[in-house]
Amino acid sequence: MPCKKQTRMPNKIKKLQKLINLQKDESCKLIVRKHWFVFVRNAAGVFFGTLVLWIILGIALRLGHFNDAMVVFWQALVVLMGTVAIFVIWTNYFLDMWIVTDKRVVHVDQRTLFSRVIIATRIDRVQDVKAQVKGIIPTMLGFGNLQVQTAGASSANMLINGIPKPNEVRRVILERLDQALDGAHNHDGVGHN
Repeated sequence: MPCKKQTRMPNKIKKLQKLINLQKDESCKLIVRKHWFVFVRNAAGVFFGTLVLWIILGIALRLGHFNDAMVVFWQALVVLMGTVAIFVIWTNYFLDMWIVTDKRVVHVDQRTLFSRVIIATRIDRVQDVKAQVKGIIPTMLGFGNLQVQTAGASSANMLINGIPKPNEVRRVILERLDQALDGAHNHDGVGHN
């Protein structure tokens, strides 16, 4: 989603500025989160796994001649664990994002519930941007993977899986790269009359 759409929500912009430390002369061009199907796929796996475990546990405990209170307790515990797992999946889904500004590409990677890694690279350090849509469902729904490779001694590869319209995001990053490189060439005095 373009950052412009979020200007009517100043609290979100302030939170974004705190998260990635936007500079005063830096403007946000694009914020990308994972496609909704990624969350649904992961949550459905946990939901059905919890449901199967709930059924098996109920049958096994009843066959073991446990009282009804014990069966309900263990089944409730399984449901609670499944609910917490889906909450963790939602948190990871919601907080994973790419932010493209006119100066940087920032990858916010929510690893676990209380662990986040933020990788930022200057846009002029980007060497290669690779978009990949692989499979029937990703092709039909229009989501895929995006990888950005950077230059330098500590070159990093930023990879995010399951983003909507990866080719469009790739195009925006390459446009920003072209603008950054044109700006650098215009200020070095080379090729001007």
